Amino acid sequence: MPFLAKILIFIAVVAILNIPFGSYRNLTRKFSFAWFASIHLPIPLIIYIRHSLFNAPIDIGSISVSANWIIPFSISAAIFGQMMGKRFNWFGTFDDSKTDEISSKQAVDAESALE
Repeated sequence: MPFLAKILIFIAVVAILNIPFGSYRNLTRKFSFAWFASIHLPIPLIIYIRHSLFNAPIDIGSISVSANWIIPFSISAAIFGQMMGKRFNWFGTFDDSKTDEISSKQAVDAESALE
């Protein structure tokens, strides 16, 4: 497989992999645990794919320099996939008013339970 084809396939896979995570991120409250998880969960898989495609050994002590130049491209593709997932909106949108309604209802239920 030509080297340029490997690069383009890798970038496409990274972007496509991040689309569902970006769509799910759209459902979560900003800076919540789920928001951070939806951004950072695909990263280990992206690292594994990068290492397997570009023949860099997976070594905790040192990472091969030969695959490090592709990192900015993978970060860009991941951001692009997250933005596309937000635009596709597969899972709906986060509605903060529903959260406020639920918390106010729980507060009323807690007050009535105390009486």
